[in-house]
Amino acid sequence: MADEHPYTCVPLIEGTGGRPSYDRDFLATDLMTWVQDPDNWTMKAWRIKHKIPRQTVMDIKATHQGFSDAYAYAMDMIAQRREEMNHNDEMKDSLYSQHVKVYDKDRAEYDEEVKDKQLVRDLQKLQKEIELKAAQGIATKEEVEYLDRSFGIVDQLQELLSKRKMAASTIKADEKS
Repeated sequence: MADEHPYTCVPLIEGTGGRPSYDRDFLATDLMTWVQDPDNWTMKAWRIKHKIPRQTVMDIKATHQGFSDAYAYAMDMIAQRREEMNHNDEMKDSLYSQHVKVYDKDRAEYDEEVKDKQLVRDLQKLQKEIELKAAQGIATKEEVEYLDRSFGIVDQLQELLSKRKMAASTIKADEKS
């Protein structure tokens, strides 16, 4: 059996440059087992259990596909568990809301999309107000100049939103296949 890390119970394997490294397969399997326990609802608890710094976990996630998959699954499980706890009044709204975007990436993406669409709507509303003032001859020079610039900005934002939506669809299609 491989040696264990001196501060944790995680087995060590031969790392780069002859230095020992965490056994990433062990970590992936352990994480998948750990997240099944309904009492586990933060990733921090798993890191503390193994005395592994967050950045080390992120580095392992970036370099080991099996661990990356386990991590993504664990985050989804925790997000679902936290949502259910909040729905059943087992978790305060403030605690849930504080971390929802950390665990629920779908929610974070949705909120970002809603915010972007609201920005476009606000710009379009402002454009209409300035157009109305210009038609009445009461728009200031600055407002008219802003109006000229804002049409390009709105078009660029709408194009960016469209590209982001297409990219997200492509990624989801790739994940399914």
